Amino acid sequence: MKVAIDPDGDVLLVVGSNKSQVSLQVSSKVLSVASKMFKTMFFGQFKEAVELANSTTPYEVLVPDDEPVAMIALCSVLHHVEFTPDLSVLNLSDFAGVADKYDAVKACKLAGKAWLDHIYLQIYGMSGFLLIRLLNVSYIFDDYQKFKNISKMVLAHPDGCQHVRDFIPDAVGFPDSVPDTFATLRRDLEDIISERLMDPVTVMARGRKWYGITDHTSNKGGLSSCKHDVAKSYDYTWELTELGLWPITPRKWNLDTVIQSLAAFKGWTTAQNGVQLLNSFGAKCSACSCNTVDRMETLKSAHSNTVAFWYMHNTQLAKFFIISSSQQVSTTAFHYSNTIVKLNSMTEPQAKRIKLATPGNVVVDPDGDVLLLIGTDNSNPELSIQVSSKVLSVASKVFRAMFSRNFREDDNPDAILTLCKVLHFDTADLATTHDIAKLQGFAVVADKYDCVLACIFYGRVWLTLFWEDSCALPEILALAYLFDDPHTFKKVSATLLLSGDGVDAIRKFQKTTSIMFPVDVCGKSHHFSLFTSSFINGQIDALAKKRSNMEQMEPLDSTEMFPRS
Repeated sequence: MKVAIDPDGDVLLVVGSNKSQVSLQVSSKVLSVASKMFKTMFFGQFKEAVELANSTTPYEVLVPDDEPVAMIALCSVLHHVEFTPDLSVLNLSDFAGVADKYDAVKACKLAGKAWLDHIYLQIYGMSGFLLIRLLNVSYIFDDYQKFKNISKMVLAHPDGCQHVRDFIPDAVGFPDSVPDTFATLRRDLEDIISERLMDPVTVMARGRKWYGITDHTSNKGGLSSCKHDVAKSYDYTWELTELGLWPITPRKWNLDTVIQSLAAFKGWTTAQNGVQLLNSFGAKCSACSCNTVDRMETLKSAHSNTVAFWYMHNTQLAKFFIISSSQQVSTTAFHYSNTIVKLNSMTEPQAKRIKLATPGNVVVDPDGDVLLLIGTDNSNPELSIQVSSKVLSVASKVFRAMFSRNFREDDNPDAILTLCKVLHFDTADLATTHDIAKLQGFAVVADKYDCVLACIFYGRVWLTLFWEDSCALPEILALAYLFDDPHTFKKVSATLLLSGDGVDAIRKFQKTTSIMFPVDVCGKSHHFSLFTSSFINGQIDALAKKRSNMEQMEPLDSTEMFPRS
């Protein structure tokens, strides 16, 4: 089967073997911009580079060991081509694997995180085998928050540590110290819970010697001791059995289930008010002070403190692994017992910031064949950007047509530079700012040059900074529509619906923006691309009508025509 990811591509990647073999027509230039490995392969001194330079037809490169689905996903992302992947854990794991193998993680990071976010919604109840794959994906794509959360679930799973050990030999670049760290943390939690569960039984079994009192019974009457602790011990172990905590088998526990069981413990006992020894002769004992409920609360508190410590430690552990990997620092010398102090001093990895809009030359692609001159004066441009015409043409039909004539535009230099860096996968030194005007400027040029699909993941990440904003809602709504973000679109449209001037704000903004967008007042989960421009005005009118109906209902409600329940 042949898949033309780039119909003008000069390379055929023959992926897989036998019946599952797929030929992918791709651009060597696009792949080389995203990956140093591909750049060396196609433009270095290797046999493939020499033969490719002399080939008059698409040159075949055999990659029989890779998964076809993963390579289709990789090449589609690198060529900014829309595709619909099978959103499974194994496919995502394979995609992360080939991205890591071909040194294209930086270019695939946003797409990989978006895919991971989608699968993470169905993570609860997932097997340990699949959890380990997601843990590796979060590590490859530097998602330390997911690394922390998933590793907690792996730790809670009874076979989690063994799954980690089994996975390590097949994982490329995954720290070897992870299995030992997981095993140590799991063993610590097992010991804490086991010892605290046994503690009440130990206390009650010691009897009066434990309390240091000659006679347990406040009503002596010739009786030397009571049997309250015997009854309480039986009731305690019986309730633990009902909760699945007795007999104590920590290696078989799912720690999440254990915590739920601890929360359900009631401390029921038939000896709460004493045992009746003889007729009309009570034996309520003031010395039997083993309160199982209090001890269970102590156990839950101890576990919570341990988990809280583990959360802190594992967050830093994830950062340590990710930072060490990015700096190519060996993590094999990492030890759980002697690095807590070092880890606690670490901070969350931050993207480097660059100063944009600086007059001069910016080299996005050192081998680029085009200089984009940004500014109104062609003889004295505000900014010139060296880029690859092939990369821009693959991402945008507008750029593809544009390069047949001279380029001269008065676009925003900051926005154009950001766009070029995103299209060339050079986002490591780009930092999103909490400035709606900058995001809007970037969105306008992305829309103008038909590059929205190629920028969709970067745009969504930037848009998350404005989730809690109560101002500039029409702008956020338009950007959510442009970057196909249904969650933000529904949230903002609902807020505008409840606002007294929401409809007017939308109408006013629509007159000044070049981005056309519909308003889904019902909050239906339609895909935005299905809306047509003719639908927009009707939906705004519907929004105004719904707002008017809501305002008319308010006085009726005040006259009790709508009785409250």
